[in-house]
Amino acid sequence: MAAAQAAEEGHVRAWVDRTDVQAEKPFRLFVEISGESLSPPRFEKTDALILNVYTPHTFRLSMTVFPARLFARRYIFKFSFITSALSHGVVFIPSIFATLHRPALTSTPLVFP
Repeated sequence: MAAAQAAEEGHVRAWVDRTDVQAEKPFRLFVEISGESLSPPRFEKTDALILNVYTPHTFRLSMTVFPARLFARRYIFKFSFITSALSHGVVFIPSIFATLHRPALTSTPLVFP
């Protein structure tokens, strides 16, 4: 029941376009935000990454869902950010936040050895 409720409230999900994330080699960070009303993603400040948040590629999908006989509009935003790690070693991408009509949701942090 909790998983179904969380799915109805929305989610924030993040992933990258490769598994071999290395310093000074650009990669794409993808963020998907889903819910009834959305805000753009917010990022924790980090000195370990260069993240181009000014010119993301975006995709927006809107659909109507019918949970329990009620009409609800569901939005899905997908963002793609060009990103680079600044130092060698473990690459840590902090949680990404988005505010829906309820409290903020976060993504799971990403870690690459």
